[in-house]
Amino acid sequence: ENIRALEIDTTTLYDLKPSTFNHKITPEKVDFGLIAEEVEKFVPELVSYNKEGQVESVKYSLLSVLLLQELKKLRQEIDDLKNEGKE
Repeated sequence: ENIRALEIDTTTLYDLKPSTFNHKITPEKVDFGLIAEEVEKFVPELVSYNKEGQVESVKYSLLSVLLLQELKKLRQEIDDLKNEGKE
């Protein structure tokens, strides 16, 4: 119900900066990912908030949908360029 085309500007994904970081609880553990506060600036739909309204985490499960949308746009650009070369 209420299904619509995706209306998020996926070009903002290029502004995200994958990082490595240490966890606050287990500082010896190094991980990689995105910093939620930075993600909020570019794609607030990818961030979850706590009860106080502060940024809590990145919704990584939704990231793949946005990446797929951007991939489809890139594929279309490639196809257009290929067709341009054939003319």
